[in-house]
Amino acid sequence: VVETVEHLRKQGHPVRLFIAGGDDGYKSTLDGMIEEKGLQDCITFTGQLDAAEKFSLLRQCDLYIQTSRSDVFSVAAAESICMHTPVVVGENIGISRLVKDRYGIVVPYDPQVIAERVWELYSSPERMQHFIDNARKTSAGTFSWDTISEGIVDIYRLQPSQ
Repeated sequence: VVETVEHLRKQGHPVRLFIAGGDDGYKSTLDGMIEEKGLQDCITFTGQLDAAEKFSLLRQCDLYIQTSRSDVFSVAAAESICMHTPVVVGENIGISRLVKDRYGIVVPYDPQVIAERVWELYSSPERMQHFIDNARKTSAGTFSWDTISEGIVDIYRLQPSQ
């Protein structure tokens, strides 16, 4: 995502990124990357947030982006949708099947392509509102714990045996 922010900034787009959560030993690497790319003014580490802080931040953001190379589901993306925040998720994240064209967009793991798709989405107020409206109408049922657990079981069933 840091590289995506770099691409957006080089194109002259205003962007602000919040990275939430604990350190997990990777923050110093990200700090170095952010400094090297000159992005200190537009990327903020929030640290670990309690539930109220997390949901408040999600409601304030225009988009939630999670482009990890793989993730079984992504509770954080589901929480974003429940806060009516459109999402951008990587194609290898389990929730991508639910997100695609309903609550946001699905992108390949390529920072340049992500930057292009993020800006296309952000530049389309109608499309953003479509995702927000869908989230308002359906997120409570779609992301109940019963539905989530059923979806995770289905994903594991789809994985090839090794």
